[in-house]
Formats: sequence, structure tokens, C-alpha cells
Amino acid sequence: MKFPRNYISFSQITSYEGGSFYDRYVLEKPSFENKYIRFGKHFANAMEGKFCPPEIEKLAKVFKLTLKDGIPEKKGTAVYNYKGVDYNLLGYIDWLSDDVDEFKTGKIPWTQKKADSHGQVLFYQLIMELKTGKKLDGYYHWIQTVEIDGNISGTGHFEKYKVPYDKVKIHLIKKRLERYIDFVIDYKPPKNIKL
Repeated sequence: MKFPRNYISFSQITSYEGGSFYDRYVLEKPSFENKYIRFGKHFANAMEGKFCPPEIEKLAKVFKLTLKDGIPEKKGTAVYNYKGVDYNLLGYIDWLSDDVDEFKTGKIPWTQKKADSHGQVLFYQLIMELKTGKKLDGYYHWIQTVEIDGNISGTGHFEKYKVPYDKVKIHLIKKRLERYIDFVIDYKPPKNIKL
């Protein structure tokens, strides 16, 4: 099978690992969305200076005060060579300074254990190392939300979890990437599906 996009993203890897690759990339079903995901998208827009509800814009302004000077929503690209073939990697890094930062909104708290095992920041660290040679540390930032009368809003409480550059963990994210590449190359869709 050919790759579903002309690049490989972290969401493709997790779709494969989570069993939703067929629905998302073969049948091209739309991604799941709810009010929590919409809030996160509005928050991302606010961080980039795009239109969003005023209360989310205010939350983003306060949150920006906790960050180092950097660039919002930086498109990170790099080439990864596996078995003699070059593959394009793509990641939209929420905030790029001398670190790689990823923002997560939600009512369920993040923990250091979750940050250490998640993988998205590691994927972005890999991209930046391949592209620039720099071994950047990373952070997950949890922006707490609450639901009141069916509406989602930010509480103004933020937490930060460091993911230091670690060559062992970078090796593990490479292995996840390579398993995904092998899966796509060997993938055989059901006979009634034409690709």
C-alpha cells in the first residue's frame, strides 16, 4: 500500500497503534470531535493569534506569560532514512523556542508519567534533531479546563512536564516510526476496498 499522505505524522503512528488506521486513512472517515476537542482547537488558534472566542483569547494571553520567547505552531519537517528509503516527517510543534512545547487542554490532569510515555514531544524532538542537529528538551503544558452548564472554559491553572532529550527514548520513538512504516508497506486492505 502507498502511504496515506506524502509525509508521516505522529497521528498516523498512533492511529496504527490504536487500531484506527483503516477507518482514518483507508476509509478516510472524519476524526472524532467533541466540545473538549473544539475548545483545544480554539485555544490553538488563540495561541497563533487567530480568531477565537474572547474568553479563550484572554486565557491564551495569560498562558503565554509562562512560556519562553518562541514561535507558535511551527511546522517541523525532516527526512528519515529507513532501509535506504527517505521518508518525510511532519509535526506541528505548538511552541518552538530552545525547547519543543506541546499544549494539552482538558479537565483530566496530566502527570509526569503520562508525559514520559506519550511520545508526541519525542517525535518532535526527533524531527528537530534530524533537521538541525540540535538535541532539544521538550515540555507538555496542561491547560486545565472545567465544564459548567455544558460549556467548557479554562480555569487559569497550568502545569508543565519536562521531557528531557534522551537518546534511549529517541531510539524508542524511531522504533515506533519504523514499525508504522513496515505496517504500511505490508498493509493489505480488504479485497472490496480499492486504494
